[in-house]
Amino acid sequence: MRKRIPLVAGLGLVVLLLLASLVFVQEGLLAKPAERAQRSVSVAPAVQPIEPIADDTFAAVDLSAGFLLDPYLLRVIGGGDTAASELDDACSGYVSDAPNVEVNWSGDGDALHVFVYSDMDPVLVVETPEGDYLCNDDANEIVVDPLVTVEDPAEGSYKIYVGSFSQEEPVLGFLALTELDVYDDLAAMDLSMLLDRREYAVEEQRRSDIDLSDLALAIRGVFGDDELSAGFETIERRAAGGGDLAVASFDGLAADCLGYVSLVPTSSFAWDGSGSLSAYFESEENATLIVVAPEGQIHCNDNAADDNLNPVIDIVDAPEGNYDVYIGSHVPGAIVRGLLVLTGDTSAEPTELAPGS
Repeated sequence: MRKRIPLVAGLGLVVLLLLASLVFVQEGLLAKPAERAQRSVSVAPAVQPIEPIADDTFAAVDLSAGFLLDPYLLRVIGGGDTAASELDDACSGYVSDAPNVEVNWSGDGDALHVFVYSDMDPVLVVETPEGDYLCNDDANEIVVDPLVTVEDPAEGSYKIYVGSFSQEEPVLGFLALTELDVYDDLAAMDLSMLLDRREYAVEEQRRSDIDLSDLALAIRGVFGDDELSAGFETIERRAAGGGDLAVASFDGLAADCLGYVSLVPTSSFAWDGSGSLSAYFESEENATLIVVAPEGQIHCNDNAADDNLNPVIDIVDAPEGNYDVYIGSHVPGAIVRGLLVLTGDTSAEPTELAPGS
């Protein structure tokens, strides 16, 4: 089982996850592996028309344990005239009579974290399927955004009320649903392209301490997590990559392999067969491809050939185990988009991307 890593790993991670949702919606080409059929996410928003000054938003969401678009973000307007203490004495602030979001949860997960990302002073109340109320005002000493964690969430309907500490001040922001560990990371989140954010005293992350090989089995890939055996059918899926972590700073990589990646793997797969594997990326932008093998060996490629800037990696006699695939950009913070291909045919080559094109 893949272990979890903290939610925030810099702007590259957030942008990559947001981009994932855009690829799903706009491209409609993301293949769903058969083994993930029971670990999917389906969203059925039912947003009611509202007046600009109203504060009654609503959405219904279906989520399964292990959902791919993690964290899942919903734009909300919170607040109301009902004291949250009427729902439970431990709750503070004001909420509406009806929940903002109803989450229909299924599957077996360790924890479901619910929080609000805002530049105001929100409160949060979650009604569990058993009828219990969980509430929070401030996640910790420096973050006034609320965080509620549901341990071992039972299947059923979770009603979520987004409120405001002040009855006179509605809250604008995002409701986030995630299975990732977020407690220490809320202050460091950066969705500044979507919402102005107050400044927090957050310790700067030390990039020099990050070793890519440590992330090899961290979490499932954003654009797919597969189970592969010898003779598997070639997998082609739309994907994206990039970030702000310099590939050259990671131990074990050749000095001539350049680019910038996120902490989150673009794709991951478990290999239980014998034989060879090949991965390549076809794009109209110059990209880097990295594959981390089970034993920690890091494979990296910038260009398939002198006249082809699209990268390819062949692993002969690939050992059994878990693999992580990272797509990198040649500009820090930039995103590259294209087609990621996994195949057992090591003679396959990506389409040509000529230098200067």
